[in-house]
Amino acid sequence: MKQRKDIQSESRHYKSPDQLIIGIKGAGEMATGVAWQLFRANIKKIFMMEVPAPLAVRRTVSFCEAVNRGDQVVEGVAAVRTTTVTDVFDAFDTGRVAVVPDPEWQMIPRIQPDVVIDATIAKQNLGTTLTDAPLVIGLGPGFVAGKDVHLVIETNRGHDLGRVIEKGAALKNTGIPGTIGGYSVQRVLRAPCDGQFQTDLSIGCRVEAGDLIGRVEETPFTTEISGVLRGLIRPGIQVTQGMKMGDIDPRGDAAFCYTISDKARALGGNVLQAVLNRTRKVCSGLTDAMNLNFRGVVSLIGGGGKTSLMFRLAHDLAAQGRRVLATTTTRILMPDPDQCRQTLLARSAEALIGQIKSGSKANPVSAGVKPDETGSKLIGFDPGIIDQVWQTGFFDVIIVEADGAKHKPVKASAAHEPVLPLSTTHLVHVTGLDGVGKPITDEYVHRSGIFLENLDLMPGTLLDESMVARAVDLEIKKAAQMAGSVVAMAVLNKADTDRRYQYGKTIQKGLQHSSQIHRVLLTRANRPQPVLEWADLVKL
Repeated sequence: MKQRKDIQSESRHYKSPDQLIIGIKGAGEMATGVAWQLFRANIKKIFMMEVPAPLAVRRTVSFCEAVNRGDQVVEGVAAVRTTTVTDVFDAFDTGRVAVVPDPEWQMIPRIQPDVVIDATIAKQNLGTTLTDAPLVIGLGPGFVAGKDVHLVIETNRGHDLGRVIEKGAALKNTGIPGTIGGYSVQRVLRAPCDGQFQTDLSIGCRVEAGDLIGRVEETPFTTEISGVLRGLIRPGIQVTQGMKMGDIDPRGDAAFCYTISDKARALGGNVLQAVLNRTRKVCSGLTDAMNLNFRGVVSLIGGGGKTSLMFRLAHDLAAQGRRVLATTTTRILMPDPDQCRQTLLARSAEALIGQIKSGSKANPVSAGVKPDETGSKLIGFDPGIIDQVWQTGFFDVIIVEADGAKHKPVKASAAHEPVLPLSTTHLVHVTGLDGVGKPITDEYVHRSGIFLENLDLMPGTLLDESMVARAVDLEIKKAAQMAGSVVAMAVLNKADTDRRYQYGKTIQKGLQHSSQIHRVLLTRANRPQPVLEWADLVKL
């Protein structure tokens, strides 16, 4: 009896650092130090969630300033204010950190990041849970590793600053600012009363002990020590008595006002370590993801790059020392040398095996009956011939492109499709995610009329994720009935952008109730690391 599996618990994430999506709660000084370190380590898909009126003191080195100014650059890394999911992905595509006014963290369930980092430094947990993401990290006191976050980062200055805590909590808040230049409490400027803060001074200016810094309503406040005004909240902010409003640096170097502090760098570096240690850095190979660790006949159907997937899989299998044949039961473009070093022409199984035994050492090898009348396409074998070739035992794996899609990302099969060998052990349906959001016309969907009829849709409808999920399920059920007992998989290909990746995740969820599909893969077959992740729907 095939056992259903929970899709969330079985999801395998095989992402390189550049594919990770990071959500950071807060965009103040410490959060910015974290984001900066991650970005510089090529983890660049970062969105930060802030309150609409940020209270950061060190505004010159805080990405939250993008909320007020529209953008912000900290030590060469740029951030931009965003408001929608589309804006966030546009920021990713242009190499910028996305800052969202989102005090309730609504972007987390909408974007589904791989990692969530609570860097609000609120000294208490304001609602972060283990379910926010596969990896959840909390900075400072208020979190318990293993209970409400996976890891805690120590934020208290001293010997353990930055320590990654896998069990337990960080040190309690002391309420005492760190010492700089021999001063601790004296260097912090706090509100003398409730009200609106106003000042004529700017960050980076020199002040002397006793100088007027500003006013809260009509109450003036001054500095106890001399130095450089390293941080100051924005004028016009409503403050409460005792709230931190500014920071004097007694060292007197104005350059420190525009660079990330030692503490922020330490926290960022250790968060980076934790992320890399807890997330997989190498994508899965196609052979593992498709469970092809034994002999079999793989029939590819659907649209979205079947030929590229076929030859990529063939090369991966050949690299493992297995003898591989890549062929078709329809027509494919004549393979070029980059796809396959040798393409053999034969009209029977005996002729094909005879050619190989007589001297062909290519692996993988592609084969078909003959070129078509234009010479640009290879006419494939009758499925019965492929069955005969398989029965010889000469090949470990045969990969068959079993229908055509005229280079369209999505297709619906006609009555005579797919053309499957009876020896098929693995049925793989391919969909190109570049078709999502496009109109259901012949430009994007092969046999669009059949597609519309199958799903009872009107002409001109835009293809969305739910429609793709329904169509894939129908196509796999139809093909599986023709093929008999097979391992059926859905490959959501061309997940080359963050937006397409999110389309794939939504389609994957839409397929979780399928009774026929064993596994769903998110792939980018033309990349060095082709598999982003896969999930079991039915136990293999």
